[in-house]
Amino acid sequence: MITQSLYKRYLQLSQDPSSDMAPPGYSTDKISFVLELSEDGQPLRILDIRDNTGKRPLSIPMNVPEHGARSSGVKPYFLSDKAEYILGLIEKSGVRSTSLKKFEASRELHRSLLRDCHSPNGLAVLNFFERWNPEEPEGDEFFQLDLNNVLSGTDNNFIFKLQGSDAYVHQSPEVVSIWANSRREAKEGTVYGTCLISGEANRPIARTHEIKIKGVADAQSMGANLVSFNFPALLSYGKEQSYNAPVSEEASAGYAKALNHLLASRENRLRGVGDMTIVFWADRQPGQGKEWAAQEEMFGNFFDNEPDEQPSEDSQGTEQLKDIMLRVRNGMTVSEDMLPASQTSFTVLGLSPNVARLAVRYYWQGSFGSLFVKLAQHTSDMAMSRPGDKLPALPSLFRVMRETVHANMDSGKMKSATASMAGAWFRSVLQGSAYPYSVYAAIIGRVRVDGRISPFGETSGSAWIRASVIKAYLLRYARINNNDVLKGALTMELNENTETQPVAYRLGRLFAVLERAQIEASGGYGKLNTTIKDRYFSSASTTPLAVFPNLIRLSQAHISNPKAKYGKFRDRDIGEVLSGVPKFPTHLNLEEQGLFILGYYHQAQHTGNKSSGSETRSITIPAEEEKGEDEQ
Repeated sequence: MITQSLYKRYLQLSQDPSSDMAPPGYSTDKISFVLELSEDGQPLRILDIRDNTGKRPLSIPMNVPEHGARSSGVKPYFLSDKAEYILGLIEKSGVRSTSLKKFEASRELHRSLLRDCHSPNGLAVLNFFERWNPEEPEGDEFFQLDLNNVLSGTDNNFIFKLQGSDAYVHQSPEVVSIWANSRREAKEGTVYGTCLISGEANRPIARTHEIKIKGVADAQSMGANLVSFNFPALLSYGKEQSYNAPVSEEASAGYAKALNHLLASRENRLRGVGDMTIVFWADRQPGQGKEWAAQEEMFGNFFDNEPDEQPSEDSQGTEQLKDIMLRVRNGMTVSEDMLPASQTSFTVLGLSPNVARLAVRYYWQGSFGSLFVKLAQHTSDMAMSRPGDKLPALPSLFRVMRETVHANMDSGKMKSATASMAGAWFRSVLQGSAYPYSVYAAIIGRVRVDGRISPFGETSGSAWIRASVIKAYLLRYARINNNDVLKGALTMELNENTETQPVAYRLGRLFAVLERAQIEASGGYGKLNTTIKDRYFSSASTTPLAVFPNLIRLSQAHISNPKAKYGKFRDRDIGEVLSGVPKFPTHLNLEEQGLFILGYYHQAQHTGNKSSGSETRSITIPAEEEKGEDEQ
């Protein structure tokens, strides 16, 4: 199913000239240098064609004669290869040495393929291999200087060019024809059969899937295999290697090219989803225009964009799709029938490294409409009022994972610590299933340890994300388990008109009111070094009976303080909240602790943002503290 989807993608892209998909017999490889030759094969100069616009030179992708697997041994490539094959030279630790076996293998390959060539391009390469001696490299002093620079680096893939020609040698018509004919020649021992991917009969079956998959995070740099049979436990019925699952040579190359194309594209790849690298693509259906490109862009933006980012002006998406994306990010309802081409097939594939192979960690395929409904549901579940009256938004997966670990943990350690949680969170979003308990528990633990749950001040961004996760987890839990008792608490902001708020949620609200009374009694925000939240929040959220009686007695002193202009309103708030608390529980479990935290966040934000004449005033945040973490 996976390889069939990828092969279909390959066929679709190969028919699109703008896709840069390598045609049959060719693969996309990174090229750094061009060896320019005279007609008699004399090396004239080395051209550096790398991209030098960034901090360091980058090799450029180019379609060259196909490169198969080369994990060990000597295996040359035609007209595009490393310096150790093309020139027979290699440098290690600043010392140049020869690589005669690899050069001789490359020489024999080019002799065999170009022996009947009559074009100046092919003859120039053939003459080069006849005259070049790795032990006595020819060329003037400028050529030798360039050669030293090339050998000192690791990216030294070469292609050939005839002096005065407008195209590279591997692009010349006669050489292209020679390469195509060589591929059509039946190899000794070729096995024919029915391809499991394409369904075509009497096709040459690939003994091994030669094109390596490159671009999966933390996989081997030379690439890895998605399909391989190379030890006895995998063999059956006397069939060796990939003959166990017959796939034609064309199909095995096709799905690998499509996957490499996806991995090389920023528009079709997600990183940072735990230890997975995610690729995704929409089926290109005739007559749909660019809907498929807009769908891919929307999916990528959904997980990669930060909360306040909006689609760019040069976005591929149609105006209708852009509008839908904004609706989702602002917490508005989206239904499947609002989407253009909603029945288009969409595929999501998650891969992770496994030594020399790739492990499929996640695979989803279905209509884009059904997928987007799941994404919209996730957005709705996560919707939470934000500090500073900002519009609702969706925190990225990275930001959610950041809140599960210590704030000062570096990104590398964070990735390792949150790998399993990130993957589980991603799956729950796409499948609409319960959010992972591990993420919820980690968020609760961080709040208890560092107390970063206040909707105001320097940590307001963290508080907003944490409250969003807690609310989303409990909301899905309540929906899946038909628990109506929680509904009064699981809202975007405080709902004062409901009487169905759980006791734990009310206790969180009560704690926020008591803290507010203390702040007002001190003369306003920022007057106290520590508040009751800094000292008692963790114990109040776990053992209310041991804490709240003392806090309520203390609040009476705060309310009666002459500085407390709004003491009577705090007294009224305490009475209103306590009306739904028959008694203080001795302990709160993890679910109830989440409700407590959510109640505190809702009440603190509601009271702080309130501005209704003489009853109360809004908290004024100092300029240096107003900027939350989501804006830094």
